[in-house]
Amino acid sequence: YERCAFLIDLPNIVEVINGNELSLSVGGVRAYNQENLYSRKSLEKFKVFIGFKNKVCTNLCISTDGFSNEIRIGSIDELGKQMENLFLSYNRERHLELMQRMSGYRFTEKQFAHFLGRLRMYHHMTKSEQLQVFVKNYYSCPNFGRNKDGSIDFWKLFNLLTEANKSSYIDTNLERNVNAYELINHLGNSMENGILNWYTQ
Repeated sequence: YERCAFLIDLPNIVEVINGNELSLSVGGVRAYNQENLYSRKSLEKFKVFIGFKNKVCTNLCISTDGFSNEIRIGSIDELGKQMENLFLSYNRERHLELMQRMSGYRFTEKQFAHFLGRLRMYHHMTKSEQLQVFVKNYYSCPNFGRNKDGSIDFWKLFNLLTEANKSSYIDTNLERNVNAYELINHLGNSMENGILNWYTQ
């Protein structure tokens, strides 16, 4: 399946989280496999985002309000207007706040192993290649691997998840990155409020 994608870094907006430099980026993808190329011309579908790119590993950090799963357009001008609407609804400060919070929570090695077992059951993460990369990087990634005591903070965990997503096609990669963001924030909320959740119980 052919895809048309673009990614633009906004070099004037740089942030640092847990020692990692992040640049604000915008991008999008059009997957031709979602179009019937033999029918008469119809509105074209795009997936677009605004979020941060981690310069250490080029992982994309995309929040829910910075992603539009399906924009239908008939012209480039319409794409510009739709992207402008997305940019206006994106809350960059909140996105940064939630990502910075990730460094404040961590799993012990035992909790990580339990979490990994639960991920194997999660229908979006069943590809064995993704899990192998995820586990290998837990032990060996110089930027996001475990601490000496086996623990791992949620910022590193988030980046392991987005790193594992890189093997996906770009159109599904964007959705999986948003899912990873939501999952890590769900785990953080559970820990912050002392609430059990399915992944850790």
